[in-house]
Amino acid sequence: LLDADRKIYVLYILDSISVATSCVLRVIALNKGFGIIPVQLINLACIAIKNAGYVLYVRHKYSEVDYHERPNVKAINKRWNVLIHSIAGIVVNNTDVVILTLFGSLKTVSVYGIYNMVFSQLSSIVQTTFMQATQSSFGRIYHSNRERYEQLYELYEFVLSFVLFLVCSIAVVMILPFVEVYTVGVNDVEYIDHLLPILFVLILLMNQIRIPALITINVAGHFKETQNGAVLEAIINIVVSLMLFFFTDLGLHGLLIGTVCSYLYRTTDVILYTHKHLIKKTMRSTLKTYVADLIASLVVVELFYIVRPIHAVSFIGWMMNACYVSVVAILLFLLVNLIFDKKEILRMISFLHNKVLKN
Repeated sequence: LLDADRKIYVLYILDSISVATSCVLRVIALNKGFGIIPVQLINLACIAIKNAGYVLYVRHKYSEVDYHERPNVKAINKRWNVLIHSIAGIVVNNTDVVILTLFGSLKTVSVYGIYNMVFSQLSSIVQTTFMQATQSSFGRIYHSNRERYEQLYELYEFVLSFVLFLVCSIAVVMILPFVEVYTVGVNDVEYIDHLLPILFVLILLMNQIRIPALITINVAGHFKETQNGAVLEAIINIVVSLMLFFFTDLGLHGLLIGTVCSYLYRTTDVILYTHKHLIKKTMRSTLKTYVADLIASLVVVELFYIVRPIHAVSFIGWMMNACYVSVVAILLFLLVNLIFDKKEILRMISFLHNKVLKN
């Protein structure tokens, strides 16, 4: 969408196809009664095929690259700061899994696995589409035309917020019907939990809404300046999750609340840092965008999660309901954003029309 190198986009298309294919094949394998090892081997095979495609494509399209050239270590002199960010990210993203594996019951792990399977795939798709696929373009623009970058940042923030809140609201509504269909005939565990969709959606939202800020920090190279926040995020996650899991009756809910708390802190931290140090814009337009999309989300959830909950008895019925909810949600989001910021929503529609439909 930002005139990025088409070669780069092909790689991310391969990644998206791999993720989607792996998810579908694993669901089919589980429904057919396959064990965990064959299911994980399917995922491994999809990753291996994707990586082989990466290698072949890069070798073909970037034949001018000299793989024997001496590396420019100075150009990556902040690599240790990046490593700290990466380690903190690993801790935050895997705290729940580790604690459940070591101390949780098999029933709790099973419930967590069902919901996490869906939301982890949504998270991967959002990351691939909005962060990985656009970062190189943002980097070029940031260092060549700062004024244009700030204009694109505002638009990108608006588009991401619109799409992310829309996806989250639909996910809240449709996850329980999916679980009903997916676990039909299984009676030993109560998979239907009306609080889990809210917590998982908050994790998805808090983790991904900061993508524009993270891209800006990455392209500006401010890894050292922001590493303390990444470390503190990991500490908050571990401490709050452990306290709520072991010293309250919240159990799985406590783990997820700990993750929400850490993401809430870090997301606020990086957004404020970006607006204060890297772009010359106030938080006013950002907050207005978030408020508008939050209102639209709450209306969708009120309609289809509280007043008239969606139910399904088959995957076909679930898909039909999902299409219906999606259409209503999109119209509501457009209406609310037209009321709050008509100029920006029209700008987004015009931008998408020019960059997507005309290409």
